[in-house]
Amino acid sequence: MDAQDIRSLEPLLDDFLAEFGESFRGPEVRTLSVAYLRGLLSDLERKNVERIALRSHIPVRTLQEFLASYNWDDEAMQRRLLEIVARDHSNANSVGIIDETSAVKKGDKTPGVQRQYCGAVGKQENCVVSVHLSYDAMGFRCLLEGELFLPESWSDDRERCRAAGIPDSKVYQPKSEIALDLHKRAESQGIKLEWLTFDEWYGAKPQFLSMLIGRGQKYVGETPASC
Repeated sequence: MDAQDIRSLEPLLDDFLAEFGESFRGPEVRTLSVAYLRGLLSDLERKNVERIALRSHIPVRTLQEFLASYNWDDEAMQRRLLEIVARDHSNANSVGIIDETSAVKKGDKTPGVQRQYCGAVGKQENCVVSVHLSYDAMGFRCLLEGELFLPESWSDDRERCRAAGIPDSKVYQPKSEIALDLHKRAESQGIKLEWLTFDEWYGAKPQFLSMLIGRGQKYVGETPASC
């Protein structure tokens, strides 16, 4: 898909974004959100804030402030996404995929950062980790939900959490419990996963597997060779 193809899809993009209208707190936030998204989908060689702002005829500082300080209702947006998937993409062959994403980060200020296993580089590294639930149904694929993994060292230091903007309600949870919460929330919004799949880290957690069985969830997962 090239830039011309993307431009031809703009009316469809507008219709799609309109589905999330209630999640934007005011017209300015919606306008800036759309401009930033279109910049990411554009043919700009380097898609940084300055280039996207200039392309959209928006003051650079305005777009910087939007990314740093403006708020939108992310929980409402998440619920709406699940509703759309349940409404438009239900399928008897749907598959949910539990997986993690990691990103190398230096320093100690980024929420959840510490030295831990980083899948992106395949070793222990200073990084952040998040747990995700994806959806695949006969060629339609999307990310349903994701949650930051907050290490115990962070969870036990509430002053550090507050300085990083992490609410007091966000505490340490094992990754397997985060995955179960993502699965439960998706089901509560009408997402039916015929099958769930995951790698051996989750396959080695008996309580995780037991909870899925208790929910009547069929799964196919990897297990460690030592099991």
